[in-house]
Amino acid sequence: MSDPVNNAANTAVIADTRSIEAQAEMVTVRVGLPWWRLLARDRLALCSAVWLAFLLVCVMFGPEFLGKAATDINLRARNLPPGSTEQG
Repeated sequence: MSDPVNNAANTAVIADTRSIEAQAEMVTVRVGLPWWRLLARDRLALCSAVWLAFLLVCVMFGPEFLGKAATDINLRARNLPPGSTEQG
């Protein structure tokens, strides 16, 4: 049985076999792109960013669109079933 300390030390170091130019190009591609280009490449991140922007617009302008209905309590409709349209 081999010594576990020496075995771990021998297998822990893995050399990157890519050339220096290829490694520099990878770093340049990752660092050089603006945030909107990175979002355009990742569809899930783009959808999430659009959803968050939509929610931000709703939070900022929703009370102005709804007016008094956004904050007032409708006491006439307190005993109506959920989803009822009888009181408007």
